[in-house]
Amino acid sequence: MHFKTLIVLFFLGGMISCENSLEEIQAITIKDAPIEFAENIEMIHSDSAVVEFVLSAPVLERYKHNSDSSYLEFPKGVEVVFFNQQGDTNTIITSDYAINYESDDRLLAKKNVKIINAKGDILTGEDLWWDKESKKIYSNDFVKIVTKDEVIYGRGLEANEDFSWYKILDIEGILNVNKNEYGF
Repeated sequence: MHFKTLIVLFFLGGMISCENSLEEIQAITIKDAPIEFAENIEMIHSDSAVVEFVLSAPVLERYKHNSDSSYLEFPKGVEVVFFNQQGDTNTIITSDYAINYESDDRLLAKKNVKIINAKGDILTGEDLWWDKESKKIYSNDFVKIVTKDEVIYGRGLEANEDFSWYKILDIEGILNVNKNEYGF
């Protein structure tokens, strides 16, 4: 009987002496679990009964860290379609990933960002900010803009929301497209 008591005490002593480091606890703890999850979402934004834009995404996850810090994450991409006052499609923004910071009403589109405006101009890049309050689009990274007449490469961009006006901050190159040579 004395032998069994020693084994039990040894086992309990071993259990009491076990300790996990803070790093081990954090590794197995879910840090940022979404508080909301939705699939195949469509968010319609209107002002005075006029639809301004529709945001669509295959997956939406909402995260909240505290009362001032919440965001929506679109891990499988997003599409935002802007409309003019007549209800016609004006501009389309797509990306493979996006995050919307609700506190300052800005959306960061990342990975294969593409914007097409009403004139058919196409912007591509790897990340782009859309400030919904100021209705501005901007980026500090490499962008490429393809128009009917030229291809513009550069770093940094400022544009209005419908991408009808834009400015590349550091132009790295412009290629003029000869319409006759390429059949445009």
